[in-house]
Amino acid sequence: MGAPSYERSSPRDLVYDVATAKNPDGSKYKLDIATNTLVTKVNFDTTGEKPKATGVDYLFGESLYRANPRASLTEDGGIPGSVSRSREAILYDGTFNTPQILKLSGVGPADELEKFNVPVIKNLPGMGTNLQDKQTPTYLHRYELGVTAEVSSDFVLVEKCCYLADGDECYDQYINGEGALKGPYTIGGLAVGYFMTSSQAEGEHDIWVGGLPAIDEIRPLDGSSFTQVWPPRNVTDDDAALREWIAEEAWGHHASCLCPIGADGDPMAVLDSSFRVRGIDGLRVVDASAFPKVVGTFPVLSIYLMSEKSADVILADLAA
Repeated sequence: MGAPSYERSSPRDLVYDVATAKNPDGSKYKLDIATNTLVTKVNFDTTGEKPKATGVDYLFGESLYRANPRASLTEDGGIPGSVSRSREAILYDGTFNTPQILKLSGVGPADELEKFNVPVIKNLPGMGTNLQDKQTPTYLHRYELGVTAEVSSDFVLVEKCCYLADGDECYDQYINGEGALKGPYTIGGLAVGYFMTSSQAEGEHDIWVGGLPAIDEIRPLDGSSFTQVWPPRNVTDDDAALREWIAEEAWGHHASCLCPIGADGDPMAVLDSSFRVRGIDGLRVVDASAFPKVVGTFPVLSIYLMSEKSADVILADLAA
C-alpha cells in the first residue's frame, strides 16, 4: 500500500465515480443521474393480485420543490416526464420526502388519503406515523444542545488557521505539507468526544459530548481556566431555570423512522426486512425513514450500513 493521501471524500465522490465509470468495452456504465429533477409520483399497475410499481413521474426544472426558499409559492412549473422501471423502483428521498411521495402516490393510511381525494393503492396505516426525533408523549427523541465557555489561553491546534481566508497557514500545510497528518485540516474537527450514561438511560449510553476547536467554544486545554458564557450562571444555579433553558435551547435534526421496517404481524410496519414496501411488488425504500427506531448516535454510519445491507438483499433477489 502507498502512503495515505489524506484527501477528503464523501458519498458524492462514490456516486460520481460510478456514474462516470466505463465498462470493459468502453461503453458508459448504466447509471444516469438526473439533476434538477423532482419526483412527484410513483406509478402502479393495479391489474394483478398485488399493485406493482412501474416507474415514476417527475418534473424537470430548478427549485421546484416548495420547501426550497427559491421556489415559487404561487406557480407550478417544470417540464413533466416519466421513467419506467425494468426490475424495481427504489426510493431514497429521505425521512420526510419518501413518505410524502408514497402518500401522494396512494400508499399510506387510507383515511388520510381519502380525506385528500388521493386514490388508495395500498392501505398502510403506519406510513408517516413513527417520527422519532422531536419530543412527543410517545415518540423517542434526540436533542442537541450547545454550551459555550471562554478560556484563558489560545487554542494551539488552530492558532494558525484562518479557515480558507488569505494567509491560512493550516491550509497551506494541508496542501503542501509533508509528514503523517499534514496539519489540523486532516482531522475530523472535534477536539474531544465521549459517551455518557444519564440517570434515564436504559442499559446503554444515551449522551454524547463533543468539543469543537472554534472561537468561544469549550476546549480541552491543559493549564487553562474556563469562564462560563452560555448558559448564564444564574441559569445553571437554578434547577428549574436550567430545565426551562434546555427546553428552549435544544434542537433536533436526526428525524427518522417514518417508513419503519417491522415484523410480518405488525400492522404498523411499512417495510419488510428486505426493505420492500409491504403489499406492493417492485418497490423498496432505503433511507433513514426505514429505521424502526432512532439509532443510538449520529445516523450517517447506520445509513451506510443500511445501504450495504440493502445492496446485498437486492442482489440476492436478482440471483434467485
